[in-house]
Amino acid sequence: MHGFAYEATGIPALIWSAVVFVIVFWPVVRILQRTGHSGWWVLLALLPVVNLIALWVLALKRWPSGDNR
Repeated sequence: MHGFAYEATGIPALIWSAVVFVIVFWPVVRILQRTGHSGWWVLLALLPVVNLIALWVLALKRWPSGDNR
């Protein structure tokens, strides 16, 4: 008996990955740009451990615009 996991390969997997990438990463890029940071920071989310370090760096540093509470 097969499990409930959906196994996609080939073009459907590529399309699904692109859709998920846009849904998740596009808002993050927009947020980064509004805070005065480069949108390229979003690529660090793809690297294990580095993404956690980048998250903490962005959370703890002073942002160049707006209210720094």
